[in-house]
Amino acid sequence: MIQIRFETTETGLIRTMTMTGHANAGPYGQDLVCAGVSAVALSSLNAIDLLYPDACTMMAENNKIFLKVDHDSHDLQITLKTMSTQLSALASEYPKSIRIRYSN
Repeated sequence: MIQIRFETTETGLIRTMTMTGHANAGPYGQDLVCAGVSAVALSSLNAIDLLYPDACTMMAENNKIFLKVDHDSHDLQITLKTMSTQLSALASEYPKSIRIRYSN
C-alpha cells in the first residue's frame, strides 16, 4: 500500500508530505496505480522546483518521496493543494492501494 502523510498547520497549510510504499495493484513495473501516484507526485515536485526555487526541501529516492516547505507562499500552497487533491482522487478510486493521512 502507498502511504501518504501530509502535515498541515491548524489553518490547513501544507508543511510536509511524505510518501512511501508500493500500490501492489499489478505486477512490478506494470502497476498503473503506482504509476499514477508517482506521476502526480513527481510532476508536482518538478513544478515546485522550477516555479519556486529554494521554497522546499525535496527528496525522491529509495521508494520514498519527501517534501518540506521552507519558504511558504500563497502560490506554493495552491500547487501543493493541487497535488493533494489529485492524490486524494486516486485514493478514492483505489482505497486498497493508497492511504492518505493529514495531521497537524
